[in-house]
Parts: sequence; structure tokens; C-alpha cells
Amino acid sequence: MNNEYCIFVQCNEKDARNSELKSFSYVKNLDNEIEIDGIEHSLDTNLIYRKRMEKEFFTQYYVWKNINLSSYGFMDSSKLISFSTEKYLVNDDGWIWFYFFDEECENKLMLNDSKIRSIIDKTDFIIIEPVNLKYNSVYDYYLKASPLHLMSDIDCLKKVVENLYPKDEYLLDEYLKGKIYYSDPLFVASKKIFNEYCEWIFSIILRLEEELDLLIRSKEGLESIHDLCMILFGVYCCKILKSKKNISINQRAFIEFNQQAEELKPVFSENFSTILLTSSDYYVPYCATTIKSILCHINPKTNYDLIILQQDISRNNMEKLDLLVSQYENVSLRFYDPRRKLLNYPGFDRICLDFGVTRFPPILAYRAFIPYLFPNYEKMLWLDCDLVVESDISELYKIDMNNKILGFVHDIVICAFANGSDPSYQKYYRDSPIMKDIYLYGNAGVVLLDLEKFRNMLSLDEFIKRSGEYKHMIPEQDTINCIFEGHTYFIDRRWNIITFASGPEWAQRFVPYEPYQEYLEAKKNPFIVHYVGPEKPWNNAEANMGCRFWYYAQMTEFYNIILQRQIEAIVKKELNQIKNTLEIIEPFAKSKDPNRSKLRKFIDFICPYGSMRRSIVKKIIPKTGSLTWMKMRKIYWKLIGKNE
Repeated sequence: MNNEYCIFVQCNEKDARNSELKSFSYVKNLDNEIEIDGIEHSLDTNLIYRKRMEKEFFTQYYVWKNINLSSYGFMDSSKLISFSTEKYLVNDDGWIWFYFFDEECENKLMLNDSKIRSIIDKTDFIIIEPVNLKYNSVYDYYLKASPLHLMSDIDCLKKVVENLYPKDEYLLDEYLKGKIYYSDPLFVASKKIFNEYCEWIFSIILRLEEELDLLIRSKEGLESIHDLCMILFGVYCCKILKSKKNISINQRAFIEFNQQAEELKPVFSENFSTILLTSSDYYVPYCATTIKSILCHINPKTNYDLIILQQDISRNNMEKLDLLVSQYENVSLRFYDPRRKLLNYPGFDRICLDFGVTRFPPILAYRAFIPYLFPNYEKMLWLDCDLVVESDISELYKIDMNNKILGFVHDIVICAFANGSDPSYQKYYRDSPIMKDIYLYGNAGVVLLDLEKFRNMLSLDEFIKRSGEYKHMIPEQDTINCIFEGHTYFIDRRWNIITFASGPEWAQRFVPYEPYQEYLEAKKNPFIVHYVGPEKPWNNAEANMGCRFWYYAQMTEFYNIILQRQIEAIVKKELNQIKNTLEIIEPFAKSKDPNRSKLRKFIDFICPYGSMRRSIVKKIIPKTGSLTWMKMRKIYWKLIGKNE
């Protein structure tokens, strides 16, 4: 690498394996070694310790000590420097935003060797645009960012800078008092400036380590040293800007997904059922309950390929879900983020926005596109995560749909809507042209899909076009009912028993008679219990058939979380009732007559002067001072045990 420039891209092991930034050198900081494009080097204990504190600053330190170049650059696999002279729109945080690093992104940022080389040849130092903080100062931002950010650490930093570089003390003080903040150490520097920078910053860091008692600090406490390093980086940027060097301040870009999409393939070669669930991180406890209910009824001779469609599930929650299925050799569980596959597809963004007109999150809308997300699968069963399974799910998977594209249970709730149980829904389902016969509508909480027939009937372009024809009330459910009317197969009602919140009795007035009787019969022996609507067992202690949910929930690691949320929901509901009551009473307390009793104020409120209601009450209640009124007054005082 002698006499060449190189931009080192900080990444984890998976990023480096899948990243599309092929022209740069990737740096992976592993447990006991650092790897730069396949070059490994064991670290001594002191360097490992320092690496743990300073993250990307350790990469700078390692490169400074070990690699000889003409110019050095540092970026992150998701945070890049733009080398374009054109100014692009940025988000609220000051980033040019891209979903993926693709050809469009590369061209916009001018991330090619010839362009970067031409800029480096005539520039001494390239940095990114700083952030204008919403805090009072950089110092204020540092202290409020974490309870482990200590004023004493800043004082120690000032002391070290004063001793080593007294001329720079005012720069540090000026930077801390200002609102301009360099949020990420992304830069490109000539060899001379890079050596000067490293000598300056690491001499301060090493002395700082000696001055601070690091042995008593927690992991997060050690990470606060990294934030002190960030302050030092900002100070050096201010220092170099005041010099006569040739400086370039460039825009910065953020890449949402820096990993290539993986096309999942069946884990098992034969005798398997593929089940797709959809969950957010918040919904994981309920997803776990659904999975546990599936596991309680599996056939040891059948394989189960479980896939969770997700976009924000934490690593911790993924590990807990993995642990849930780990004891079953015939069960596989994987997670799939659909955005990396679809968000760059023309028109998909708009469809997601259209789908998002309801209370349902986008991740639910994505599952309508599973035939195109999983081209290696021929058949799939998707399930909601607000249900529990009471039978072997593979039996549903094996159902013959008579060459239909999808199978589901007839939705009697939509029938009730169409018949007037909810006027707002009635207008939509009876008047909109989404279906020729709304009474043949199916519930999308449990759907068996022939993916091959689905793809053969509609290409992704055609499906996106058809999906955008209407703004639906229930995104993916309305979409598949609308598009595949006449290509659906109604399965046994026992495979999707809808609970109707507090009970099904209300539906008697609105659901057609025969479907309702079929429902009542199927409810006696349900295979799947589905808690539709906003009322769930975890937020309503009296939810219909809720005991079945709690039976499986208590067998998961999330049981305490679910209980806590239920208690919080109940308390919130009670507090809202109290608040509403106080809002009713408040006007009485604000009566202009201070001598008027609260009872009088209440009567004044519900029976205003001049109203018919007040005239009726006056006829019933004796007139003040009358004989009847005096007798009632004596009885009142006697009852409360006091004299007048």
C-alpha cells in the first residue's frame, strides 16, 4: 500500500462480506485482532483495551502505526463522504439519505477512483459538514447525552490539553461553548496532516487514559472516552480550518441498508411447512406467544420453516426468539427485512404510503408482496401474531385448495360492517368497488398462499399497479381480497376463530344467519383463536377467549413484559376515566357565586336556567323555605348525625 491513497471503511464482519463498496479497504475490529482486507494482525493487551474504548479511533491509530500511504481516508459502511460538487437535499439531521448503496448512490456521491483521486491531489484535508446543535452548546450536549458523561472528565481533558498543547486550550474552550459539532470522524487527509493529527489526538488520549481511573468504569463508562475523542476530533477540525491548508468541507451521506438482500431458500428438503409471521420489536412478546402455541402442537415427523418478516426487531429479542425454538430439531426460525428487496423498486414507496393511511404499520403491508420476496418458495402460510394455534399447523398447510391461489376463512366481521355494525366501515365496504360480492370477503390473519400461481397470475409491476388503485381500510387484507376475488378457497372456520373482543353476541344483529351459526359451531373446537381488533388479551383482562392466550404466554420469556403492559393499559384506562370525570366536574367548581354549594353548582350545570329540565326539577324538589323543605332539612341533618 506504499505511495497510494486508501479509504478505510469501518464495518462489522457481515457488512464486509456483503457490502457493495468494492473500491475501498474494509476494516473489521474483531475480538482480539484487526482485519484490513484480509490482512490480520494480533494485538497486544494494551491495544485491545484501548480499542474497546475508542472504536473507530482505534482503526486510525492502527493505520497510523502500521500502514504507509500518501493519503488516508476514513468512513463507515453506512456513513460516507460525498465527493460531488453538487449540493443535495438533506434530512433534518443533515444527511443525504439513501436506502441502499447502489449505482445511483455511487454516481451521486462521485465515489469512484478517478474523482476521489482528482480531489485528493489538490486538497490537504477533506471533512464533512458539521451539525448545528439544538442544545445550548457542545458542552451541554455532551453532559445530557448520557448520565455517565461527567463534568470531571471535561475538566481533566482541559487540563491535559493545557499541559500538552497550551496554544490549543482556547480552541477547546471555544468549541465546547459553541453549537457547531462534528458528529462523525469521517475525513481524508494527506500523509503530513494525518501524521500531525494522529500525533496530536493520540498523545492527548494516552495522557487522558493515565489521568482518569478507567478500571472502575462500566462498559458504557468506558465508551464515554470515545465521546471525548469526538470532541477532540471537532477541536482539530477547527484548528485545521484556521490554518492556511487547502481544506474541503463536503456533504455527508447515510446508507440505510449496507447489506445485500439475501434470497431465502427452504431449510428443509422435504415434508416441511413454511409459516410466515410479521412482527415489530414491540410486538415480539405476542409473536413469541404465537410461536409457542405452534410449537406445542407440532408433529415430530414434520419440519417447520418459520420466517419472521421484520424491520426493527432488536438483536436481543431475536436471540430470545431463537432460544424459544432451539430445542426442536425439526423447527427453523429466520428473520427477513423486506425493505432491502423492495424499497428501491419503482412505485413501491408510494404503495407503502397508500397502505399507511390506517393504524396498521408498513411491515404488515409488506407481507402482501411475499410471493416476490420469496421466489424460491412455492407455497407459504402467513399468520398474524395476535392469535394462538390450538392444533398442528402443518395440517392446515397440507390442505388442497382446488387450484385456487389463496385460502382463508370467510370474514364475518366484514359481513357485519357491510350490514351496518359500523357506519363508517359500512359505507366503504358496500359503496366502494373493491369487490363484486363483499360477502365473499376473507380474513387475512390466516392465509394459505400458492406463491407459484400468484406470481404466474401477476408480475410484481402488475401487482404494484393493482395495489395502488384504491386507498384501502385494511391494507394487505383488502388488497388480496380485491385482486384475487374468484381465485380464493374458503377453509374450515375452525382455522380462524375470531374472538370479537368481549364476545360475539353483538354480531347476531348484523352477520348473516347461516355463517353465524357455522361460526358458533366451529367455536366449540377452535384450531386457531384470533384476537382481531384493538381489544387484545394483553390490554383487556376480559377479552373473549383470553385464557387461551395466557396459557401459552406464561410459557415464554416475555410473560412478565406482557403482564406489565396489561397492568399499564388498565391503569391508563382508569386514569382516563378519572380525567374525563374531572373534566365534567370542573365547570361546577368554577361557578361565579363562591357561596353556592357544589351540589347547587352541579344542578346548575345539568339543569341550566330557563331550561325545560330545570322547570321539571323545580316541580319535584320542594321550594326553599316551604314546610316540606323544612321537614326534609331536619331529616337530612338527623341522618348525618349533626345539628343544624
